Amino acid sequence: MNRSIKLKIVAGLLAVATLMMVGIVTTVSITVSNQSVRTSMGAMKGELGQVDTAISLFLEESKKNANMLASFPVTQRIDEITTSHVGTTAKRKAQPDPDDPVGQAVVDIFSAVQKAHPAYVEVFVGTEKGGFVSALVESDMPAGYDPRARPWYKEAMQTPDAAAVSKAYRSTTGEAVTSVMRVVKRGGKVIGCVGVDISLKELTDIVQAIRLGDTGYMVLIQDDGVILADPRHPDYNFKTVGEVAGTHLDLLFRKGEGDATVMVDGKEYLGVILTSPDTKWKLVGLKEQTEIMAPVYETLTRLILIGFVSLLIMALFIWIFVERTTARPLRTVVGFLNDIAAGRYDRKLAVVSQDEVGQIFTSLNSTAQKLDENMREITRKTEEAEEKARVAVDATAQARQALDQAQRARAEGLLHAATQLEAVVAAISHATKEISSKTDRIRSGTETQRDRIQTTATAMEEMNATVLEVAQNAGNAADQGSSVRDKAQEGARVVDQSIKAMNSTQQQAEALNADMAQLDEQAKAIGNIMTVISDIADQTNLLALNAAIEAARAGEAGRGFAVVADEVRKLAEKTMHATQEVGASIQSIQKVAANNVAAMKSAVKDLERATELANTSGEALTEIVKGTVDSAGQIQSIATAAEEQSAASEEITSAIEEINTIAMETASNVEETTDALRDLSAQTGELTALIRELKREGGK
Repeated sequence: MNRSIKLKIVAGLLAVATLMMVGIVTTVSITVSNQSVRTSMGAMKGELGQVDTAISLFLEESKKNANMLASFPVTQRIDEITTSHVGTTAKRKAQPDPDDPVGQAVVDIFSAVQKAHPAYVEVFVGTEKGGFVSALVESDMPAGYDPRARPWYKEAMQTPDAAAVSKAYRSTTGEAVTSVMRVVKRGGKVIGCVGVDISLKELTDIVQAIRLGDTGYMVLIQDDGVILADPRHPDYNFKTVGEVAGTHLDLLFRKGEGDATVMVDGKEYLGVILTSPDTKWKLVGLKEQTEIMAPVYETLTRLILIGFVSLLIMALFIWIFVERTTARPLRTVVGFLNDIAAGRYDRKLAVVSQDEVGQIFTSLNSTAQKLDENMREITRKTEEAEEKARVAVDATAQARQALDQAQRARAEGLLHAATQLEAVVAAISHATKEISSKTDRIRSGTETQRDRIQTTATAMEEMNATVLEVAQNAGNAADQGSSVRDKAQEGARVVDQSIKAMNSTQQQAEALNADMAQLDEQAKAIGNIMTVISDIADQTNLLALNAAIEAARAGEAGRGFAVVADEVRKLAEKTMHATQEVGASIQSIQKVAANNVAAMKSAVKDLERATELANTSGEALTEIVKGTVDSAGQIQSIATAAEEQSAASEEITSAIEEINTIAMETASNVEETTDALRDLSAQTGELTALIRELKREGGK
C-alpha cells in the first residue's frame, strides 16, 4: 500500500511534467516550423527579387539603347532609305542597295551596336514607306516582305512615345528571344521604327543555374502563361501553362501571387510566386518541404531527448523526495497504529519536526497515552470485580458445605447450623452488593470512555475534512502556480527569439550599410569616368571641327573627308548630350546613395538601441520565470504535505474506531458480570428462605 501511494504520487507528478513537456515541445515545434517556413519564403523571395531586378535592368538597358538608336542623326533620315523588299518575288539578302547611302550608313552603325552587345541577335529598321535594312546583311528576306505588316511594327505603333517590348518567342536556333522597338519621329511625324531582337539565353541560363538551397529551383513564366525556363522539366519550355494543366505550374500561375504547397514529381514542395512590376512576368521559386522542415525535425529530436533525460532525473528526485517526506512517515504511523491495535499502548513516536507530520505524531502520542490510562483503569476495575466474584464463589462453596453438614447433623443441631449459615449468607449478600456497586461504577466509566472516544472520532472526522479542503486548495494553488510558470516561460522564449531576430537584423543592417557605402563610392567613381568621357567627347568635337576646316581648305579633294568629319562631329555632340544625361542620372544615384547611407546609419543606431532594450527585457523576464518556478515548487510542497496529513488523519480515525469497539466489548462484559451478580443475589435470597425453614424445623 505504501509503495502504491508513492507510485501514485510519482506517476501523478510525472504525468503533469510530461503534459507540460508535450505542450512545450508542441509549441516550440509549431513556432520553429512557422519560422522555418517564413525564413525559406523570405530567402526565396529575395532570390526571386534579385533575378527580377537583373531582368528589369537588362530590358531597361535595351530600351535605352533603342531610344538612343532612334535618336541618332542618321536614324532621323530613315525615310530616305530606298532599300525595300515589298515588290520582290523571290528571296534576297538583307543588305542595302548600292545606291542607298543612308541605308548603308544605318547598317554600319547598327552593326557596331550589335557587335558591342553579344545578346543582340539582330538590329533592324523599317520605314513608313516600306523600306527595311538590318545589321544581318547576309540573312535571307522572304519575297514581298513588308515591315509595316509585321507584328513588331504594329505593336510599336501602339506606344509611339516609348520603347515597347514584345512577347518572348523561340528563335530558329531554339533560344528564347524578345524584341525591343522604338518609333522614330521627325518633326512630330512617324517615319519608321527601330527594332532590336534580344536573346534571353543569358537570362534563362541564370534562371536554370539558380539553386534555392539544396533542392530548390526557379521557373520563369511570361505574363501570358508561356513557360520561358524550367530547369527540372525542359520539355515544358515555351509551352503555356494551359498545355500542362493540372501540374504545379498551372496551380501556381493561376494563384498569381503569394505561396502555396504543391506536388512536384511525387514530392511536396513550397512554391513562392513573385510578379515582376515591370515585365509582369511570373518568377516561381520551389523548394522541397523536407529541406525546409529539416531544422524543425532536428530541433524536435533534441527537445525530445532533453525532455526524456529531464523526466528521468525528475522521477529520481521525486522518488527520493516522496520517500523521505511522505512514505517513511506514513509507514511509521501505520506501524504505530498496528501496535496500538495489538494492545501496546506504551509506544511513543519520535517528534523531529514542527510541521504537520510532527503535529500528527504529537497527537498520536497523546491519544496512545490516554488509551493506556483508560485501559489500565479498566484492567484494575476488572481485576477488582474478578476478586469479588472469587470471594462470592468461595462463600457459596462454604455455604453449600455448611448445608451438607447441617443436613447430616440435622437431628443434632439444626438451629445451631442455621444460625451459622445465616451469618454466611449475610456475608455473601454484603459481598454481592459491594461487587454490584463496583460493577456499576465500571460500567459507568466504560460508557464515559466510549462517549469520549466517539467525541474524539467525530473531531478527527472534522479535522480530516478540514485537511482535505486544505489539500484541495493547495492543489488548486499548485495548478495556478504551474500555469503562471508556463506563461512566464513562454514569454521568456518569445523574448529570446525576439532578441535573436533583433541581433540578426542588426547584423544584416550593418552589412547593408557597408554595401550602401561601397555603392556610394562606386557611383562617385562612375561620375569621374563620365567626366573623362565628356572631356574626350569635347576633344573629339574639336578635332572634328579642325578636320572640317582642313577639309574645306583642301577643296574638292577634302569633300569625302569633310563628310566623315561632319559625322564624327555629330556623333561627338550626341556623345556629349548622352554623357550629360548619364551624368545627371549618376548625380541622382549619388544623391540617393548618400541619403541611403545616412538612413542606414540611423537605422543601425536604432537597431542597436532596440537590441539593448530587448536584452534588458529578456533578463527581467528570466528573473520572473525563476520566481514563478520557486513559487510553484513551494505551493507543490504545501499540497503534498496536506495530502500526507489527510492520509494520516484517516489512519487515526480508523484506529479510534477500533478502540471504540474494544470499549463497547468491555462494557458488554461488565454487563454480563452484573447479570451474574443479580443471579447470585437471587440465589442468596432463596438460601435465606431455606434458613428460615431450617430455623422453624430446628425450633420444633
